[in-house]
Amino acid sequence: MVDKSRELILTLGFADDGKHTEETLPKRIYATINSSVFVLNQIFSRYNYLESLVLDYEDWKIKQDGPVEPGKVSIDIGYERRNLIVASAWDIVDWADRLRKVFGGIAGIKKKEKWYSLARDALQEVSDIRNFIQHYDKEIYSFVKGSYPLMGAVFACFPHQGQGFHTRLIVSTPLKSAYHKEVNIFGMPNPQKVRPPVDCIRFSIADNVVDLSELNRKLLEATEELKTELKRRYGFDWPQN
Repeated sequence: MVDKSRELILTLGFADDGKHTEETLPKRIYATINSSVFVLNQIFSRYNYLESLVLDYEDWKIKQDGPVEPGKVSIDIGYERRNLIVASAWDIVDWADRLRKVFGGIAGIKKKEKWYSLARDALQEVSDIRNFIQHYDKEIYSFVKGSYPLMGAVFACFPHQGQGFHTRLIVSTPLKSAYHKEVNIFGMPNPQKVRPPVDCIRFSIADNVVDLSELNRKLLEATEELKTELKRRYGFDWPQN
């Protein structure tokens, strides 16, 4: 058992004599705004990491098999970092769910603003997936009945310079139970537009799917609105990490 009786108290000084945000903001506003900023930055950092993993996979796959024609879909269960890619998608889902909870208690700014509705709508699909996995013991029948990959899969679309795109599907392993001869994967993307260098990075588990690229775009848009509002209202400078 961890001993909780011992407490460490740090007394921190400042490098200058100027006004600091915590001196000009009420404590609740200071705490909730900085918590929201921290979680948002984690989501953006982890999406960038996932995108880099997917691009590395694309480079590796082209070296192995050559270029892919537009409209084609390739499926991979043998790439050595397949589970890392899927786990990184899970990481974004976890942080996005934290953001939903933190946003619920944010103080000092109006939730009727555009940034809040953008973020709320983007986070709803993530909430559905988190609710699903939080009740995994009750939902295990979904995997058995539907023959889904046990911990999910990641789709990604890559645009071609001329026209069209191709799709990669990276599946977590174990792929299926010994009782199934086939695997079903929900949420195949069919976008009207694919942004370079990679887009429509979707995380699919059972019959739930969330477009992480779209989530990232909407949160970035919401963040720009929020930055402007915090700067105008409190003189708040957004930290980079």
